[in-house]
Amino acid sequence: MERTLYAKGAGLALLVSVVSVLVLHLGPTIIAGGSRASGTSDVDRIAAFYSHSAMLPFWWQGGISMIGILAFAVLFRRYLRTFPLSVMTSVLVDVAVIATVAVVPLYALGAGLQAAMVQLVAAGEAGRGGLLAVFASWDWVYNSVAYFFEAAYMAAWAIAAWRVDALPRWVVIVGGITAVGHLFNSQVLLSRLPDELTLIPTVLFIAWFVGAGVFLVRGGRAGIEAGHSGGMAESH
Repeated sequence: MERTLYAKGAGLALLVSVVSVLVLHLGPTIIAGGSRASGTSDVDRIAAFYSHSAMLPFWWQGGISMIGILAFAVLFRRYLRTFPLSVMTSVLVDVAVIATVAVVPLYALGAGLQAAMVQLVAAGEAGRGGLLAVFASWDWVYNSVAYFFEAAYMAAWAIAAWRVDALPRWVVIVGGITAVGHLFNSQVLLSRLPDELTLIPTVLFIAWFVGAGVFLVRGGRAGIEAGHSGGMAESH
């Protein structure tokens, strides 16, 4: 029962988070009518993207995803600790929690800086002078540094879940691939590669959120075990 409750709580937190994250990213992109601005020093392009005050509510509601991700980290840790953990696995779980908690302030900073850019663009010439500095700060924090933390927690969650069979193998594999993909994403700005290359690891990231969330909200391993027990009882 304890494992089921932790699993369902972690799954619900993860699914709520992924909905909020999708709203946060897709809303402004749709409003701007194209891909996001990243890896550029073109102030006119930046100003064109952030010239829509209607974007503000999308970043504001992003706070829901941040709370959800923190709740997931706590509840998923408790779910994993219902399994017999080796010393190494226990350390990996704690590392995953630390990395997950550490990246949330970067998410908050990213949302705040994007909202600030809308305000700067709305101020006209008075705001354009500082627009590039705020944009560059957001771009390097959110589209480079944050990926290191995401790679760390995806890898640690994946290895820990694999060792105790806490998630389906395909979900664990997607998590491991996503961790490697986010290490690649972290250097896209540094290498001056097209921002579109970050989309594949991002899609896998979302797939992991959805796959793990659905599995957990159904009770995780406890739900599967209960289903098997019910099937055996019926067959008898």
